[in-house]
Amino acid sequence: MYRLCKVLAVLVVCSSAAAQEDRPDVAPTREEREAAAGLQQTLRAYQQAFNAADAQAVADFWAPHGVYVDRVTGQRTTGRQAIREEMVELFRAHPERRLMIRLERIRMIHPDVVRAEGSTELLTQGTVHAGGFTALFVRHDGRWYIDHAEEHDLQPSRHARTTLRELDWMVGRWVDQLDDARVESDVRWAPGESFLIRSYTIETGETTDRGTQIIGWDPVRRQIRSWTFDADGAFGEGLWSRSGQEWLVRMTFTTRAGDVVSGTQVITPMGDRAKVQTIGLEMNGEPQPSREPVFMVCVTDRPTTRPAEHLQGVQR
Repeated sequence: MYRLCKVLAVLVVCSSAAAQEDRPDVAPTREEREAAAGLQQTLRAYQQAFNAADAQAVADFWAPHGVYVDRVTGQRTTGRQAIREEMVELFRAHPERRLMIRLERIRMIHPDVVRAEGSTELLTQGTVHAGGFTALFVRHDGRWYIDHAEEHDLQPSRHARTTLRELDWMVGRWVDQLDDARVESDVRWAPGESFLIRSYTIETGETTDRGTQIIGWDPVRRQIRSWTFDADGAFGEGLWSRSGQEWLVRMTFTTRAGDVVSGTQVITPMGDRAKVQTIGLEMNGEPQPSREPVFMVCVTDRPTTRPAEHLQGVQR
């Protein structure tokens, strides 16, 4: 029950979607489905190793002579040892960092060779770096390895910034009181104002948990998405949509223990308050009892420097 209560206290988490074979008009074969599932598992494990600052484990996901190319700088890194050394330097320079990887499409070249495309979000010291990647994976002894990968920056569009303005009402410090937890949140714009960053603290009895949530625009889905990272290793995703004055967040959250929580949150801005209710809540596929709405209260003054035209349609 504690795990479920904590997940509810996180407020907004997200939903994930499986990567699709890069042939939308053709049903994927069994081999293609199995390859996609294997790559998803590999990238989840890679993400966990990266977030744990395990440079050797990250390097082990690469083929012995794997090649990484940074399309922005032109830097080329070849071989597991070189990649491991680069990871050591990265983790030393950025001890506080979180990575989220999304696999978006694949194309099978051979039963044991797959070309994949996707996106990444890296949070370092309050700054979000959004990137895209293409990678060639090879399978050896039942395990997928990265043979070649290229990464590039994703420049947020003006539409992304304009759409996120509709969440400008979230900026500030918020407090909400659950029956068994107290949650304090600080929401601010990231540099460049292409992402919102929410830092939160959850107090449940004598336990205090902390985490970070990133809210941004997904140019592939053309939809607002959120990524949540808890200090204990839990993580989640959410897809946002608007219905009148309400925001609907279709979410999934994976706890440190491996439990998967899903549901839809309905967020209603009400001036200096916001009502949050979770519906259709499930844990590991089992329905959970419904809960009463939670009311958040903004305890700081709202920003007043944004042009009025950016705030059209926003509930203040």
